[in-house]
Amino acid sequence: MAEPRPGAGRVALQVEDEVAAEAVLICASHHRAQSLRGAIEGAGWRLRVHLDPAAALADIRERPYDALFCDERLKGATPSGFLTWHQRLAPDASFFVVASSGTELAAPMRGRPTHVLPFPLTSDVVPPPPDSTQWRRREGSPVVPLEGDTSTVPLAHVVELVGLNDGSATVETPAGSVHLAKGRIEHASFAVGPDAEPFTGMRALSELIAADGLAFKVLPYRLPRQRSINQPIMAALTEAARQRDESVRNRRLLAAVRERHPDARGLAVGYPLNPAPGDGWGDGAAAHTLLHRYAHATKGVPAIGKPSHLALEGEGVAWALAALRNGLVLTGTTAPGKSLTLLSAMVTSVRAMASEAD
Repeated sequence: MAEPRPGAGRVALQVEDEVAAEAVLICASHHRAQSLRGAIEGAGWRLRVHLDPAAALADIRERPYDALFCDERLKGATPSGFLTWHQRLAPDASFFVVASSGTELAAPMRGRPTHVLPFPLTSDVVPPPPDSTQWRRREGSPVVPLEGDTSTVPLAHVVELVGLNDGSATVETPAGSVHLAKGRIEHASFAVGPDAEPFTGMRALSELIAADGLAFKVLPYRLPRQRSINQPIMAALTEAARQRDESVRNRRLLAAVRERHPDARGLAVGYPLNPAPGDGWGDGAAAHTLLHRYAHATKGVPAIGKPSHLALEGEGVAWALAALRNGLVLTGTTAPGKSLTLLSAMVTSVRAMASEAD
């Protein structure tokens, strides 16, 4: 009788015969192919090598593979063409292009490879094989080692569990994912909705670990398109929790200013040198953009320095700022003629929250 499906937060075990991850190498030069083969197989991949692009295309159309290594130097084909076929045939597998020489491609590609690898290539820079292969995945539905809901198991606990044995995995949710490799968090992404601009890095991790009622699955490791964090798991979780607490305080402050000044059109909290705010409301991005431009325009002007409070009126602009802790700045826009009123609401709200903290 089949075992019941694991419930939220329950662990499902699967015992499998060891199957090496397979990759395909496409290279027009026999000498380069031998050099690349040694480096790729040295990193743990089982490799199928093709010098003929037509034979390589027939191979990837007929047989599964876990990664495609494509040399930039091809005859009768291009890396961009193989990337197009790869995205149709195996979009979840990695596509690595090997530069003709050095670390940069000689010509731009149509589309984005997973990584550009240097030539000469050595095993230590070749990404490791995944824990689960296409051969296993094609045998049927994958067994998910761990799945559940963050209302039952907080996502931070899931990430810690994966890292107990310096594990590598990808934690996927409907809102985003976390990529872990050998005890480090490499990348995190988060979006509040399908049409929303996604966050990446520490901000994304902070949103994910704070989300409640979010379904998750722990899947085999998948190489991220970028490394936006790349920190030890506990260090990254600690920093993400700190940023989350700071974001909660910022949002409370924005709500307090809005209550005291209903004419506000946009409010934001962020660092002056960052082009985007950390938290905002309404047209907060425009308010922070003014701060960003002001910071660059007055940089290195000792007579001006960094203002602690400022209200500015101009043609079509009514703007105010108040300096906060640790270099953060609260900014806002309002109706013409009301910048001083907005500044007063900012100062009052900041002091009120400071007194609460004391």
